[in-house]
Amino acid sequence: MKKLISVLAVFLLSFTAFSQTVDISELENQFEEFSGDIAPALPSAAVMGTTWSDAYIGKVFPSMPPHLGAGAFVGAALFPLDAFESLLSVVDSSASLPSQITDLGAVPLPAFGASVRIGGVFLPFDVGVKYAALPAEYSAVSNAVLDYSLVGADIRYALLKGGAVKPKLSVGLGFSRLSSSISIQNILEGDYVILENPGTSEQLVLSNPDFQAGWTSTVLDATVQVSKSLLIFTPYAGAGISYANSDISGGISTSVKDENGTELTQEQIDSLIEDYESFTGENIPAVDVDGFISTIAQKGVSPRVFLGTSINIFVMRLDVNASYNFSSSNFAAELGLRFQL
Repeated sequence: MKKLISVLAVFLLSFTAFSQTVDISELENQFEEFSGDIAPALPSAAVMGTTWSDAYIGKVFPSMPPHLGAGAFVGAALFPLDAFESLLSVVDSSASLPSQITDLGAVPLPAFGASVRIGGVFLPFDVGVKYAALPAEYSAVSNAVLDYSLVGADIRYALLKGGAVKPKLSVGLGFSRLSSSISIQNILEGDYVILENPGTSEQLVLSNPDFQAGWTSTVLDATVQVSKSLLIFTPYAGAGISYANSDISGGISTSVKDENGTELTQEQIDSLIEDYESFTGENIPAVDVDGFISTIAQKGVSPRVFLGTSINIFVMRLDVNASYNFSSSNFAAELGLRFQL
């Protein structure tokens, strides 16, 4: 998992090749397109941890033994490479993505956590919960601070409880919330001009800024799944449809100064932007005392299919699955290890 996070951080480090003048209007426009490209892929990472090989694990009561389980999972959803390359070209037309990314053919968004599932009482259903969080100010690589959390719950109802010949078949409804961000600190050296008034030569300057990026996605997910135990294997397949409400943010952050190196207040920043817009007739994205951060909200529906199998040894399950998201045309893969009664 740390290697996956490091690969993502290496990608974000590639954004540090800013020229000394940054066109924040063009950057904001491209970032809006970028967010539209990756938002449909976020549910693929957010829903990880809720898919177990058995479409229905059985009742906790009345049952002997009671049916329940707990374990850990790790995986990654692959973001479309073109979206990142287009955004990078706006930042620096001569820059390219690192080989760790291009060799994969996609940008991985890692997901991990712990999950618990418990069977229903009297009725044929089961309920699952999942949780993950990185320690505060976690650093996978030098100068990179990451934040990550994933929470969720789901309920599945068995339409077929399975038997010697019959498979298990269930329908489910779940909720997941994924939040992830990274801040690359002390990596951009020098002064970066984000605005210069042609009439007065006044400037807005970011000195030694940090690069920041993040996304939050709240997902409602409906699924149908079928499974059948065969010897020590439990192959399974299914389909899901997710409705996601996502916020994607990114930008450069530090104190804002003028051309003389004097730190500016919000009132002074607003006044300089107003003068620039009056002189040029252009509209400038909002800049505050912490720099320039753009946040784009995206909503949408993402259908997917998934398949996998578990290897069952006594009460242990080694579970592997893959999925394909039709909205974003991206793949995701997940590996889980748990005990299950």
